[in-house]
Amino acid sequence: MQVDIQRMDEVLEKVCLALLCLILVFSTLAFGAVRATEFAVATGLVLLALVLWLVRLWIAPNPRLLWPPVCWLTLLFGGYALVRAHFAPVQHEAQEEVLRVGVYALFFLWALNNLYRQEASRWVTLCLSLLAVGVSLYAMVQFVTGDTMVWHLFKPATYAQRGSGTFAYPNHLAGFLTLLLPLAITFTLAGRLNYPTRIITGYAALIMLGGIAVTLSRGGWLAAFVALVLLAAALFAMRQYRIPVLVILIVIFLGGIWFYGQAQEKIKRRVAAAFDRGHDRDPRWRLWEAGIQLWQDSPWWGHGPAHFDLVYPKYRQPVNHTQLRPNFALNEYVNTLVDYGAAGVGILTLAVALGLGGGWRAWRALSHSIHQEELRGGKRAFLMGAGIGWIGLLLACVTDFHFHLPAIALTAFALLALMCGHLRFATERYWVPLSRPTLFFFSLSLLMVGGFLGVRAWRSAEHAYWQRQADRAESGAVQLAALHRAWEAQPLSHWVAHQIGEYHRRKSWRQEGDYINQARTAMEWFQRAIELNPMDSYALIRLGMCHDWLGEHDLAEPYFLRALELDPNNYYTLANMGWHYFQRRQYRRSKVWFAASIRLNWWDNPTAYAYYRAAERLWHEKP
Repeated sequence: MQVDIQRMDEVLEKVCLALLCLILVFSTLAFGAVRATEFAVATGLVLLALVLWLVRLWIAPNPRLLWPPVCWLTLLFGGYALVRAHFAPVQHEAQEEVLRVGVYALFFLWALNNLYRQEASRWVTLCLSLLAVGVSLYAMVQFVTGDTMVWHLFKPATYAQRGSGTFAYPNHLAGFLTLLLPLAITFTLAGRLNYPTRIITGYAALIMLGGIAVTLSRGGWLAAFVALVLLAAALFAMRQYRIPVLVILIVIFLGGIWFYGQAQEKIKRRVAAAFDRGHDRDPRWRLWEAGIQLWQDSPWWGHGPAHFDLVYPKYRQPVNHTQLRPNFALNEYVNTLVDYGAAGVGILTLAVALGLGGGWRAWRALSHSIHQEELRGGKRAFLMGAGIGWIGLLLACVTDFHFHLPAIALTAFALLALMCGHLRFATERYWVPLSRPTLFFFSLSLLMVGGFLGVRAWRSAEHAYWQRQADRAESGAVQLAALHRAWEAQPLSHWVAHQIGEYHRRKSWRQEGDYINQARTAMEWFQRAIELNPMDSYALIRLGMCHDWLGEHDLAEPYFLRALELDPNNYYTLANMGWHYFQRRQYRRSKVWFAASIRLNWWDNPTAYAYYRAAERLWHEKP
């Protein structure tokens, strides 16, 4: 019977390994799992993995957990995020963020406790190398052909001339490949692999370099360069790897010269843009300045999970480069400071330090067990490659928000878990035996947390699905029905409330049926949107417009003024201030607001142009 249990456990361990690879491959190929529907699938796979974990614990004769100090920090940050979300001003965004944090935390703990053998590291490295090859080749095709699609969806037009692979944002591909590139190189040089497998990982490393190049990501290039320098320095210290390292550096140098010759103009434009000053400087600098100001408003606890985009408009700079919605600060550290404050950043910093420190400790232990100049067995090769890859990703986070992309976060935490799993070669002190009562309590806690996250993920996916159906609807009735289904799935979504209000407002303005009641209905939904998101200037503007439409100009003005207070340097807010005074027939005053709006957006602002000309004509005609 004991043999049967051991075989069953071995089978379950292999299933866990296959499931880990499936999660990483799916999340990467499915647009980075950035959309709620794809992330729900990844969440379901993680929950299935937790069930397998519990089965393995319950069939084991002596169940135990591998629980290094980083696990406590993981739980601490998860709890901190949950508390901060509970007190956040906007619940919808905060809860969506907590869902992802919870999934990442459970995924890390599961991978750490189920895939700590050397075979797991080898197979995960090979899987990720092949995945990176496919994504990089796709990015090269996009770069050469100018393809504007990612699978069947269009990516933003500004990235049409850059390779992004299966991600919408080229910089995310650069960060993803920077994380994996050192791992492919160390396994090629030092892993205990047969020659065909080494050829595969070596080929993967070369293709990854090409993939990073075609992203035209300046931050990605710099992060990859630093990671390669660190890797070369570490390998060069070992005598038997000096010649291979020199060969690799020469190949990279020659490849860089060839690529520069092929894409010289694009590279020059990208590099020159990084050094622009004055009005044309990179919007990143403006976002970082605004982010620091936002953090100073709430330095210890932050504004709330996923709140940067919600609170940013108050500090938007009055230039045309800041008019679009940023979503993130384009700097993971600034973004995290704004969302979680110094306390949250401190917990995360300590967690990452303990995780990478665990890998370093395992490296030291393995150094004493084998010859000092060898990376025999692949253990140290994995630790070196994964550790330097993490350093490269952390450097790339200075210019982008890589950990907000689920595919990158899941891949990074999988590698960190496998690194920490190597601690079992350094010490036995982190194994925690579980008695049956303790195992029962642990299992119950895991099922409760998993069930909570599963329900959240399902509702989030359902909400996103019906929103997409509303966007695709060809008739107003179908669109309204889909929006109400989305509202039922997620009644905390201020954006859905705004969309329902906008549907009724437009119907009222077309004077279809009882337009007064339609306007009143729209106002009710806009009021709900404001209650759910007090920082939503757009709902305030729409509510004021409905009052103006009904001739209630005095009631409308406070809403426009409040919107201006929340987003004072937005061309849309300024244009609607002008529209409000135009309705009040204060044409001279409205012209001032329309002119200010045009100064911030002169390329796509038809409302301000049209009303400015109308206000000028009516002002001259006014007796």
